[in-house]
Amino acid sequence: MKIRDKILKFVKKSIKNRGVPPTLIEIGKRFKISHIAAMYHLNKLKLERKIRTRKVIKRRAARSIKPVLMKIRN
Repeated sequence: MKIRDKILKFVKKSIKNRGVPPTLIEIGKRFKISHIAAMYHLNKLKLERKIRTRKVIKRRAARSIKPVLMKIRN
C-alpha cells in the first residue's frame, strides 16, 4: 500500500472518529514525514481526485480536506 493510500485512509478515519480531518502536522507525525511532505501527498491525492479541498488560510489547510466518495462500477 502506497503512503498516499495510507494517508487517505488516515484522513477518512480521522473524519469519522473526530469529525474533522487531521492537520498537516498530525499527518506528518503519524507517517514520520515533514508537514511539507504531507502537503505534497495531499496535493497528489487532490490531483488524483481522491480528495477535495477548500481555500482557507494556510494555518488550517488540512482541516479543509474532504474525501471524494467514489461510485463503484460493475
